[in-house]
Amino acid sequence: PEAFFNSRLPQANGGDPVTRRWYQDCLRLRRDWRRAGRLDPSIMAVEGSAEDGCCLLRYERDGDAAFVLSRPLPGGAMLEFEGISEVLHLSGTVRHHGDRIALGPASAVVGLGSPTPRPS
Repeated sequence: PEAFFNSRLPQANGGDPVTRRWYQDCLRLRRDWRRAGRLDPSIMAVEGSAEDGCCLLRYERDGDAAFVLSRPLPGGAMLEFEGISEVLHLSGTVRHHGDRIALGPASAVVGLGSPTPRPS
């Protein structure tokens, strides 16, 4: 978490503009979440599955729930989750319908709610 708390985006010197905008959005969300008190380490939990290559960061306090769900590696089937209140940011292969999302490899979702895996 320390790297996320303190990361900064340097001045643009080329590179992919889409990737740069994605990082800018992530840093903006970090500022917003810090102001809202969601980045307090005492309310953070990290869950992961080596089998699926999936990592879930949860931020929960007094009924306020937010998450970052990431599958950074390529390969594998779509994983389904439910309990999503709102999607704030996504990248890669993500299908979103109602309170459910399907997350493909090399993808990430940031949102509100408390996602739980759906059985395959």
